[in-house]
Amino acid sequence: MIEKLGPKKYAFPVLVIVLIGCVMALMFYPMLNMAPKNLPFAVVSLDEGAQTPRATSTPVT
Repeated sequence: MIEKLGPKKYAFPVLVIVLIGCVMALMFYPMLNMAPKNLPFAVVSLDEGAQTPRATSTPVT
């Protein structure tokens, strides 16, 4: 069956790859264009520093 198709046998896999690419683009396009509005955020740092051999406290970064 595939031998009878000749060069057309390469069209189906290419078509499937293009179709999957279009579906993925439709899925991810809304996520790429999101704009958060009035989104509260906070930065919390619970770092207490570290003890060195000389017993001085230095912040760990």
